[in-house]
Amino acid sequence: MAVSATIGTGRARAYVRQTVAGDPSRPLVWTRERVEVRPAWRSAQVVETALADAALAAAMSAWNDAGGGCAGIELYAGPEATGARTNLDGGDPDGQNRIVWRAVDWPADAAPEALALTTARYDPRSGRILDADIDLNAVRWRWSAAPEPPADHHDLENTLAHELGHLLGFAHTPDPEATMFGSAEPGETNKRDLAPDDVAAICEVYPAGRRLEGRPARIDPVTLCGLASSPRVGVRGTAIRSWLLALALGAAIRRPRRPRRHVRPRSTAPRAGA
Repeated sequence: MAVSATIGTGRARAYVRQTVAGDPSRPLVWTRERVEVRPAWRSAQVVETALADAALAAAMSAWNDAGGGCAGIELYAGPEATGARTNLDGGDPDGQNRIVWRAVDWPADAAPEALALTTARYDPRSGRILDADIDLNAVRWRWSAAPEPPADHHDLENTLAHELGHLLGFAHTPDPEATMFGSAEPGETNKRDLAPDDVAAICEVYPAGRRLEGRPARIDPVTLCGLASSPRVGVRGTAIRSWLLALALGAAIRRPRRPRRHVRPRSTAPRAGA
């Protein structure tokens, strides 16, 4: 998958946008002001539903509240998704933007290091995103939605904050401080809070008052991005799918672990209607 760096006024930005396959000049973008995501936690009981709902709410708020609410796009949780089939399984998109646990069948041609994969369907003429699903890898990895995850579990909020960035059209950044950096260690919570580079991405790509695209859409084959568990990362590909996993500094290099950001207290009450 081709990606392109964005240059801001006066200085280079590290954030990277996903682009139409074969056309790095055409970035992927939502043209809605509100994007609904629908969890399918019943696809597998990996963590308690109320805690999963709270983790999703916090991850969405990180993007929605970035820069004091600078962006003209809002993520919100809809009701439980009907079914657990995602774009990763093929078929026509249905606009439900599911979040699904995969506890049995992680795709054989996807890197096992992947914690999650976000699969987007889009119009190749405009780059307009039409449908995006998030698959969480519970086949290989142990998960937690606790305020402080165990050292041998991956944090759900940490991962969802990253994957929602992919859902919004952002690719992996070389900035190791950013939520959109492409790997995460067990127990890490750093990605829960956006770094300045992530804030610049959402504020500049989705500014308040942006003009929305309205023409009919044509659907392109899937584009897929995901977060990998460090230190091992990998990239796999097929003829119709683009797989972007953590390139970071290479499979043999482990990045230094930075101090954790402040962990926000989080309500465990389930969201209404979720």
